[in-house]
Amino acid sequence: MEWQWPIIIYLWVAGIAGGAYFVTFLAHRFSGGHYHDAKRVATALGVPAVVLGVVMLVIDLGHPFRAWHLFVRFQPLSPMSIGSWLLLLWSALAVVLFLTWWAGNLSGRRLSGSLVPVIQFFQRLKPVSGLLDWIEFVLSILLVAYTGVLLSATSQPLWANTFLLPVLFVSSAIATGVAALNLVGSLGVPQVSTSLMSKLCKAASVVCVVEILALAGLLILSPAELTPVAFAAGVSSSFSVSTVEAAHSVNQLLFGSLSFPFWVGVVLIGLLLPLSVEFSLLLRGVEKAPRELIALLGLMVLAGGLILRAVIVFAGQM
Repeated sequence: MEWQWPIIIYLWVAGIAGGAYFVTFLAHRFSGGHYHDAKRVATALGVPAVVLGVVMLVIDLGHPFRAWHLFVRFQPLSPMSIGSWLLLLWSALAVVLFLTWWAGNLSGRRLSGSLVPVIQFFQRLKPVSGLLDWIEFVLSILLVAYTGVLLSATSQPLWANTFLLPVLFVSSAIATGVAALNLVGSLGVPQVSTSLMSKLCKAASVVCVVEILALAGLLILSPAELTPVAFAAGVSSSFSVSTVEAAHSVNQLLFGSLSFPFWVGVVLIGLLLPLSVEFSLLLRGVEKAPRELIALLGLMVLAGGLILRAVIVFAGQM
């Protein structure tokens, strides 16, 4: 099985959806309930992202008319089946929550028409919306973690070589979720307030540091010292096949065909520049920052998250 761009986009958008809901849920809880509307924005962003992920998954399977089998037969030992069901459950519950919030806003109004029974049904769900919110939060954690566990569960040496790959993908998913929210906030959406964006920038700087450390650890713990020169000299003959394959993958990232997107797209655009911008925003205050700068920050992190998944997926298959 060879994974291409559909799976990369699938992992990317799933991380954005889960990461955005994850951070808004925590922001809402730790602020005493001040950011409830931000969760609605995260849900509105997440549902189309997850739908796009499902479409990408169907395209990758190559048999669109057979893809429904993934969503009717749960296979607990299949990472692909687990991911498909996570996407299905997360999106279904997100739609239910969104409709419950919408119906709640109509309370006290005189209703008429064919939608009245539907509105009343979702209004009756309001007492359990808090429980549904917690379930969605747990599903968001699983969805974010799945994006890294899917690769580490395979036999590819680079992906299965270390526990740091799930850490890298989880931190990247949270970072892209924050970036999507900041991007929406920079466009003037009032539900993502300046105070929330300030908190998100603080969280993003911490997550970015974790992502840098996880990426560095992944490369250091892999046999990266086997440079192309060493391969040409036959030094790799004393290593196991899996070790040589992992070294070859790392070399493709650092020195080979993937080095430009890795160093420019991931390290520079996706990590170092965003971290420097986040630090500058924290020093002078997000409320004083131009919206164009916050939007650029969000775009850089989102692009870096996509390129990160691309180079890791492609390098692991070389």
